[in-house]
Amino acid sequence: MLAGGLLLAGTDTTRNQVAASVQVLCEHPDQWQLLKEQPELAMRAVEETMRHSPIVCGTLRMVTEDVEIDGYLFPADTAVMMNTLAANRDPAIYDDPDRVDITREGAPAILTFGGGVHYCLGANLARREIAEALNVLTQRLGNPAPPDRCHGSPWRPSADRRVCPSSSKRSNQPAGRVRSER
Repeated sequence: MLAGGLLLAGTDTTRNQVAASVQVLCEHPDQWQLLKEQPELAMRAVEETMRHSPIVCGTLRMVTEDVEIDGYLFPADTAVMMNTLAANRDPAIYDDPDRVDITREGAPAILTFGGGVHYCLGANLARREIAEALNVLTQRLGNPAPPDRCHGSPWRPSADRRVCPSSSKRSNQPAGRVRSER
């Protein structure tokens, strides 16, 4: 059971984060081009795309003893959802947090992989796999076409349908695609 859970956690999340990272880079073609020209930035690209657009946006924890934070009491045995997406874009921590910059320096560690005793066992492997995928894709593919945001994410079609601002109908059309140079 444990081995199956680790295998699923390590493949599903990494595969989906590759897709999310590609989407972020497609939406920021200057960053795609920069990574293409400087493949040594791949690990920074992983950190930045996971900070900006992680596929896992929170983690559930149980409060083990009464804790008060900013005047609010969290009683023991309360489930608390930590929003790591918001933490990774906190303007008090990150300069211009909504900007994607694969050359960002001095940023603190992202919280996408958790922390402390709950830190992801496969974090380093996942980072390396995603970095390798991004390097291969930026070298082999050109002319990234950003997806049409009204049509959602092409890599998770059933989970990401958006309502277009100009229409009240949900769209099931596929989003933009990356065109190959071949």
